[in-house]
Amino acid sequence: MARSTDADPTPLIGRRFGARTVIAIEPGTPNPRLRITLRCDCGREMTICYATLLHTHPKGCKSCSARTHGHAPTQNPSPEYTTWSNLWTRCTNPARIGYSRYGARGITVCERWKSFDCFLADMGLRPTPKHSLDRIDNDGPYSPENCRWATRAEQSSNTSQVRFLTFNGKTMTHREWEEEIGIPRGTLGVRLRNGWSVERALTRGNQRIHYITHNGETLSLSAWSLRLSGSIGLVHTRLEMGWSPERAVTTPARPTKPYRPRKSVARKT
Repeated sequence: MARSTDADPTPLIGRRFGARTVIAIEPGTPNPRLRITLRCDCGREMTICYATLLHTHPKGCKSCSARTHGHAPTQNPSPEYTTWSNLWTRCTNPARIGYSRYGARGITVCERWKSFDCFLADMGLRPTPKHSLDRIDNDGPYSPENCRWATRAEQSSNTSQVRFLTFNGKTMTHREWEEEIGIPRGTLGVRLRNGWSVERALTRGNQRIHYITHNGETLSLSAWSLRLSGSIGLVHTRLEMGWSPERAVTTPARPTKPYRPRKSVARKT
């Protein structure tokens, strides 16, 4: 089978590739090293290999891009331009870190976004420095219909690793449930890993306890904690993990290793 670089390049004269137009072809037999001359809309001419023209997506010259939209100077490109460049490489370059989570999974970029100008027209500037590009459908392509500018908190509910819980006809993520019922972040996951049912994890132990009575003695959570270990938050942490009050104040704390400062060694001179 003939390689793509063996095709006759003559019909390419006059053809446009993004902001560039083919104006001349070096005479000779087509081969990967054949030189092609293009003229950008800005008037600048460039000569590249025939293989490079066939295997790279169309774009204009760097100086033209910088003057056209001001987002791609030779140094310090804008966040929007960096985002556009990164989404292309992570979807098309197997050597790029993260390609396995994008291009290898079938995540693609729409044809319209081969041009940065079109990407910018569709998405606009990011609202704040805390916003980044997010795909609404985590298995869908990069396209105007499937992308938005979102904060990290908004994106945290839109990853393939987020777990959802449904209770009383309401479905939310772990973090949203924790905010809803007023328990510390991470508590719900600990309860479920300890074998709690979804109903028990979402309805039990959410009331704030200030004092615990055991064997006729009533102390605050801090006082019980200091008696057990010297750590003021030990009992509170145990209650948030789903321990009963009795178990929380009677189970000894794990012994900690004493602090031993490192011995300084004098350097030989």
